[in-house]
Amino acid sequence: EEDVGSFYVRLWMPPGTRISETSRVLKQVEDIALSLPKDELKAVIANVGIVQEEDSETHNTHVGQLIIELVDADHRERSVFDVINDLRTRSQSISGPERLEFANWAGGPPTGKDVEVKVKGKYFQDLEEIADEIKLGLTKLPGVYDIGDDFSPGKEEVRIRLDEDRARLHGLSVAQIAGFVRTAFHGNVATVYRDGDEEVDVVVKFKDSSEMPLEEMEALKISTPMGTAIPLRDVANLELTRGYAIIHRFEVERAITVSAQVDRSLNKPVAVNRAIENEFKDISQRYPGYRLDFRGEFMEFNQAFTSLGRLLVLGVFLIYMLLGAQFKSFVQPLIILFTIPFAFIGSMIGLLVIGYPFGILTLYGMVALAGIVVNDSIVLIDFINVRRRAGVCKWRAIIEGGRLRLRPIALTTITTVFGLLPMAIGLGGQSETWRPLANTIVWGLSMSTVLTLFITPALYAIIDDLTPKRLKEKQMEVYKELESQPAD
Repeated sequence: EEDVGSFYVRLWMPPGTRISETSRVLKQVEDIALSLPKDELKAVIANVGIVQEEDSETHNTHVGQLIIELVDADHRERSVFDVINDLRTRSQSISGPERLEFANWAGGPPTGKDVEVKVKGKYFQDLEEIADEIKLGLTKLPGVYDIGDDFSPGKEEVRIRLDEDRARLHGLSVAQIAGFVRTAFHGNVATVYRDGDEEVDVVVKFKDSSEMPLEEMEALKISTPMGTAIPLRDVANLELTRGYAIIHRFEVERAITVSAQVDRSLNKPVAVNRAIENEFKDISQRYPGYRLDFRGEFMEFNQAFTSLGRLLVLGVFLIYMLLGAQFKSFVQPLIILFTIPFAFIGSMIGLLVIGYPFGILTLYGMVALAGIVVNDSIVLIDFINVRRRAGVCKWRAIIEGGRLRLRPIALTTITTVFGLLPMAIGLGGQSETWRPLANTIVWGLSMSTVLTLFITPALYAIIDDLTPKRLKEKQMEVYKELESQPAD
């Protein structure tokens, strides 16, 4: 992860919390942030009623967020991760929040959260139970923090379930009862009061209907076509429940996303995801019709390894076909492609030396290496072929190729390495995101070049010894015929 110098503090209060209470609690977090040393803090921006996440935005009275900007990393002693850990520890004493999340800005891939599990199914009651089980499982793992989900229950509401049979006995329809309830709580325009040129609607409704207890609602009198008045409870059942502020869907199905962050000094995101995957692998048996979908950084790595692996195979195949057409041989391109494993070995050694983990950008670098490292072998093999077509014996052609092509090969590698060296060593500004990519190419290209000068000529000699004499003579005839043709 890169020290971008900015991060979010996202606050979730219990659903239905007034915005004034949310603002009061967010102010406490803001005060803690403002107490950071002046040589670290640049700005604090508070937003009440909104939370911005990677792929969504929530507007409600019970949410809020802070955007904290720090000075440049070169001018402060602590990293952004140390500052986040400090604020997280000091904010634990604040009472009231249902969830408080600290998230830094992503500087490069992967951009997903360390742990992101989508629970998919039909009914929210079962989805909540599964999500709670997963969150409980995450709390048992070391180094896991900021555990929560995106399920957001709405405000309390009264649900009226009509008994149609009893309503018919009193001569009432669903539309009549719904209209009565709407008039009672929302009101109905009875007439218009005119004051000069101004018209004012006169709305008739129950006084303080929004704060009416459930018992009084059940006792509301409804006029029937028969001229009698009956209480609402005679034709309907009223229950107090909580609605849904937002219904999240993923791939058409309803979903609740459980997310968490991982302290990499104590645990690894991949290990946490594997542990949850193993613990809840029987979830479809315990809850038929429900399943888990692992996303976030875990899924990004899986997708990157799969897709980039296919692209690497495709790229190597295209290189082979082009070289085969150029050299008029199906064997010599294999000698050239043999340098690619040397590059991968060099890049792995480079990562071990600089102490960087193997990530997505490192994989990008390896795919790029497959097309770069073959250049040295192409230069060497092409020169040897030219000398042999001129009548020089095999060993003298190999020796002359290694001696005369040393300078072009070295210059080709040095120009590429020195072009990436500033990024690799952090000269003029260090990027924790792109530095592994540069190091991968620098180390892989350097080692493959050294090994190319020794192993490629040896492979050429071995392959030539294994080639039948008749095939060699035929190849020489093709070479001479090509050279005898006039140039375009």
